[in-house]
Amino acid sequence: MDKIGPRKGQAFLLMFAAIPTWFAGLIQGVVSLCIVRGLIGIVGATFVGCQFWCTLMFEKEISGTMNAIAGGWGNLGGGLTQAIMVGIYAMNTSSPDCDAECGWRNAFYIPAFALMLSACSVMAFGDDCPNGTYVPPVVVDEHTTQKNVGVATVASNPQVWVLVLQYAACFGMELHVNNTIALYYFDRFGLSITTAGLVASLFGLMNLFARAWGGMATDYCYSRWGMAGRKYCHVFLTCGEGLFLIIFSRMPDLGTAIFMMIIFSLFVQSAEGSTFGIVSYVDPRNTGGVCGFVGAGGNIGAVVWGLVFLAIPNFADGYMVLGFVVIVIGLMGIPTISVQDTSHRARNKSEVFAPSVDKALEVGKSSGIRMSSQI
Repeated sequence: MDKIGPRKGQAFLLMFAAIPTWFAGLIQGVVSLCIVRGLIGIVGATFVGCQFWCTLMFEKEISGTMNAIAGGWGNLGGGLTQAIMVGIYAMNTSSPDCDAECGWRNAFYIPAFALMLSACSVMAFGDDCPNGTYVPPVVVDEHTTQKNVGVATVASNPQVWVLVLQYAACFGMELHVNNTIALYYFDRFGLSITTAGLVASLFGLMNLFARAWGGMATDYCYSRWGMAGRKYCHVFLTCGEGLFLIIFSRMPDLGTAIFMMIIFSLFVQSAEGSTFGIVSYVDPRNTGGVCGFVGAGGNIGAVVWGLVFLAIPNFADGYMVLGFVVIVIGLMGIPTISVQDTSHRARNKSEVFAPSVDKALEVGKSSGIRMSSQI
């Protein structure tokens, strides 16, 4: 998307995902299921485009809030889709001419149409940035030779990998907990699968506002203490996530476990919002690539935490161990997160300082004093 802009990139991904979704009802075996499921999964890349788009469209001073609201509601949409698809299935099977197989096979046409409609809407009504058309960034060196930016530049930036690890500790943990929390309630508290699923859904519903809270918190801290405020806000939220995951794993009864799960959910999703409050500052010329790397870190983290879980005999101890891991990763952010402020706020400060420097140089030159232009 750094090459073509978020509008065209988003529209392409949405339209591409609509094709396998449209034909999902024709699945006949495990192989075709894996192929279709893998192709549909590519639509997850739209998260990267969404965060990149928000970064281009809004000032960096509020990038945390805007990225967090968009990302949080995107995660919430994943949960709502599960309920909507069940409703579509029920609607189909309510017809006497449609059995269970007919119901699920014909349920995919509606989301496929929604994807195509979204793609067309993005192209017709979207703007890449406030100026309209996206222009790919270039780097101009001292010999005025233009160099294209790209993936290699992003991959060679150590700050990208720092944020990949941080995002694995929050979004990766959210994905892992989403996959296991219902089984935890079923196994530890003896709930039915249906009831355990309903209780577990409270964890995902926090995306309605929790991720936005993290974005607003990091923007507020930035307004008070600059980039140091963003860093320590993120460290606090990440460590709080780990702490409440440990406390949640030790709860002996259902009521306190649900309460602590909700508190943990607030912290984990707020940490996701604070992460992307920092992302837009890492490399302004490669913001799309940075978003892609950091976003992928969340998915990779979910896989890693799942593998760690396999080596631990029970859910409660597994959550406790992962809670300590998250705290360590959060504390690692103190010495490792080091991102320069590239916002208009920083530029305005330098513009205020620059005229006084120029004036001093002019006075020195007119008085015959030899002065250095480097300060």
